[in-house]
Amino acid sequence: MDRWITAIDPLSPLPSFFELHVCNVISKSLQDVVTTYSVKGSTMLYEAIHAHTQRQVVTTNDATSDDEDDTTADTRLQLVELIGEYMGLLALFAAELRSSLNNSASLAETMYGCTRSEIRVENNVKIMAHVSRQTRVKYTVAKWTIKLLSRVAKRKYEQYEQRETNEANPNANEAIPNSAPNRRIRIPTLDQMSRIDSAKKLFRFLYPYLNFTAEGVAFGYQWSYLFGLTVHFSPLLHLANQTVRRLTLNDVRRKKLLSQRVPRPPRSEKLTKALSIAKKGAAVAASIFLLAGWISNARSSLLAARSSSGVGGGASTLPPPTSSLTLLPLSLRNRLSSNSNLCPICSRPRVNPTASPTGYVYCYRCILMHVRENGTDPIMRSTVEEGQLIHLYENEEG
Repeated sequence: MDRWITAIDPLSPLPSFFELHVCNVISKSLQDVVTTYSVKGSTMLYEAIHAHTQRQVVTTNDATSDDEDDTTADTRLQLVELIGEYMGLLALFAAELRSSLNNSASLAETMYGCTRSEIRVENNVKIMAHVSRQTRVKYTVAKWTIKLLSRVAKRKYEQYEQRETNEANPNANEAIPNSAPNRRIRIPTLDQMSRIDSAKKLFRFLYPYLNFTAEGVAFGYQWSYLFGLTVHFSPLLHLANQTVRRLTLNDVRRKKLLSQRVPRPPRSEKLTKALSIAKKGAAVAASIFLLAGWISNARSSLLAARSSSGVGGGASTLPPPTSSLTLLPLSLRNRLSSNSNLCPICSRPRVNPTASPTGYVYCYRCILMHVRENGTDPIMRSTVEEGQLIHLYENEEG
């Protein structure tokens, strides 16, 4: 390779390996923070709206309606969390696209004063040219499409692995009731089932190797960039024939000149007002989601700290267990009221009784599996950690 420019040259316009690595870390951290707060914000808003609507609905003694509400609650909550996650990703994509159009760089690269350039060969000489607006859009869309597909593939792989583990240990699922809603499901034919099973097995077999290969290629590009063997920090930049370089004073001047030479086409007053209102509404909605997620995260952390330390009256903030039996289905409610030795999860006599911080007593295996999967109390829906479970020792003589 013609080392016309290297990243380890102190006079090179290319940023150092440390700067680009920090840009990647900032991008991943920003994505995790935004998606986490967006999920918690959407969950908090959903729970507030659901609680408000439940107060207006007249409760009935129909056992089937209670069972149906309990079975669909978890599914709705998972759907709300998924919507919140993708809303956060959509907001990040919009911010990234805007940064790419204005600065020809990602958000993290803009924070470090970097920009992207296209590598061209003119008269057998490599030069760094400015990236066109259309190329910036294509690169950003391709980058986020790959991110989304990899995220979906990882989630599907984890679901298949969890399902395989549950099928291998059927006793672990006996204590946990099925939370799938009672809805009509189209049963596939035997031929279709065999094809679906074959596709799932092939996916589960290939995904670890494909993921390892992709991470290995990205790691190889980063080390090659570190030792000056390439000017591309990632394989996607190599495919787009682009490189990241430091922002110069000429770039700032050129941006100002272009903004003065190419005026925007005139817009009508109604369109201008509509765009302004839409931008403000999107900013307010994003702020509300992030603020609600931050409040929910802070509240759950505070409650967990109080319940674990026992300081500040954390145990007194929980309502008494006898007042929350209405959260259970009517059939299970009647059985528990007639026999206090039944486990609220498996509806059987308790084995190795274990109490949660809410005061309810379950089978040890039942509550342990539920807390590991959901992190909440089955009845009170409050945050519970595995270390907060209290094993009870009953006196056999009494």
